[in-house]
Amino acid sequence: MFDTTRYTGLWMIYQEGSARLGDPLAFGGNISYGHRLARRYGVKAKILDIGAWAEIKPHDRIRLNQWINFTKGNDRADGAELFNTYIYRNRADYQISRPLTFRLVAEYNDAGKSWTIDPLLTYRINPFSVLYLGSSSYYSGNWPEGYQQEYDPLDESWQTTGEWGSATKLASRQFFMKLQYLFQI
Repeated sequence: MFDTTRYTGLWMIYQEGSARLGDPLAFGGNISYGHRLARRYGVKAKILDIGAWAEIKPHDRIRLNQWINFTKGNDRADGAELFNTYIYRNRADYQISRPLTFRLVAEYNDAGKSWTIDPLLTYRINPFSVLYLGSSSYYSGNWPEGYQQEYDPLDESWQTTGEWGSATKLASRQFFMKLQYLFQI
């Protein structure tokens, strides 16, 4: 059931595998295919997902993870292509000291030509108390030149005007801090 509509005849085949070559290297991948719901479009679609990942540990305190995922979907009724995209994600972890760690996650999404960059600093005061400092930045590409958005009340959507370019611009950024502390009574 999605959006008050019951969809039937949905199925998926999924396979994955991985290997670890000692502590410094691990890798794996997955593939799935099926007739699934393309939620953004509200239609049944033939969807193919292919993913691969690798974990590299060049030092005891450093771990690098890379993922790439390819997804393609076609409308099951008429075969029209709904989406054809990939996402590349990189995560780097550095254990500065026993209580202090730094993590950086960068992700590129081909569908919107967008990037996210998320650094996070973690300080463990004790096993149950942690201080987090971080930010999340979203960079969007393919902004139109002379970019403007206007609300169209007839179809209740935002319309973009201008010629599409290839510049990447900072679309949003958030900074945050969280203190999680255990009080013992």
